[in-house]
Amino acid sequence: ASITSAISSTVSSPWVASSSNIYFNAGSVGIGSSAPARALDVNGSVSVSGSVNVNGNITCNNGKYLQSGNGYAALPGGVLLQWGQVTVNVNSGQVYTSFSFPTAFSNTPYSVTGTVTDANPGYGNFGAGNSIGLAMYATSASTFVCGIKSAAASSATISINWIAVGPS
Repeated sequence: ASITSAISSTVSSPWVASSSNIYFNAGSVGIGSSAPARALDVNGSVSVSGSVNVNGNITCNNGKYLQSGNGYAALPGGVLLQWGQVTVNVNSGQVYTSFSFPTAFSNTPYSVTGTVTDANPGYGNFGAGNSIGLAMYATSASTFVCGIKSAAASSATISINWIAVGPS
């Protein structure tokens, strides 16, 4: 006990104990990293069997995918969620264009859906009274098709936000 008391009285610690909690208010904590880039930087796999509270962003794979405009997140239970934005050139009639997912699913996705991101769908790029039809479907584990049908007399470039859910 006297050795422990002598060491603890001479060694300072950034950790603060309060009741049954311990916390750290300054700097960053590295687990498997001697130079943490964030408040908590874990180099390796993490398994959580309880709950975790994060007040801020969670960054995985150095933000390579989760903070990207076209990205994905592998969810627990083998579900892969992917999202992005594509542009399609449309004129009067139908156009079908194939796009690649940011990463391949292990099998054909369960669902692919999208929305036209024109601020005034049916009017903005095509003029009043024109309509746009949108169809989205997966053709394989790595590609999907976006189909547009337009009643417009002139051509335009349409942006589409899309999301897909399938097996990881």
